[in-house]
Amino acid sequence: MLESLRKTGKPVVFVLCSGSVLALEQDEKNYDALLAAWYGGQAAGTAVADVLFGDYNPAGRLPVTFYKSTAQLDNALKPADNPQYQGFQNYNMEGRTYRYMKEEPLYLFGHGLSYSRFSYGEASLSTKEVDAKKGLTVVVPVTNNSDRGGDEVVQLYVRRNNDPQAPVKSLRAFKRLYIAPGETVQVELTIQPDAFQFYDESEAGLVAKGGNYTLLYGGSSADKSLKSVDIQVKP
Repeated sequence: MLESLRKTGKPVVFVLCSGSVLALEQDEKNYDALLAAWYGGQAAGTAVADVLFGDYNPAGRLPVTFYKSTAQLDNALKPADNPQYQGFQNYNMEGRTYRYMKEEPLYLFGHGLSYSRFSYGEASLSTKEVDAKKGLTVVVPVTNNSDRGGDEVVQLYVRRNNDPQAPVKSLRAFKRLYIAPGETVQVELTIQPDAFQFYDESEAGLVAKGGNYTLLYGGSSADKSLKSVDIQVKP
């Protein structure tokens, strides 16, 4: 149906009603915009219309990763000793979700568009030598560079460097707030001490880990759109 609609030459907006992730790579070329409407309630139709006609400025962010296709899952899950692999047989997290995936998915965790445009300045930290038991505060300047006010979802991720067992990055703080046209807001985010805790087999539990960390902040989990700052953590 999408392919047939594309052939009309008219812009195609795909309103996707689903409960979770779908593999849309083969369909993406056939629509100009995608609105994830999930499973709405009795006012879903009105809400969708408000977004499409510009009466509401959207600011939703994906709480899941949209993979390009099941092949990306196969690469992560296919057992080496089973060339006739059929379906899920390995539930290891390696290569899956934004926390462990090193490939580029179709739509990233934390992704979402708006009718406003935002830019991020250089973050200031309460300290760059962090006590893992205390955490820290990060202040991020965010500017609305458009002529329309809107909400932005400021996201802060933590990465432990030089640790192959640690996640690629983990969301540790976020804040959604309205920013007027041309306004710059100083957004304060708090990283709790558990951001520096990782599983330790010798302790059979979570343990505070010191070392070099990178804080990444921006409007999604995409590395290319995130700004970063390094910190030292003392366990």
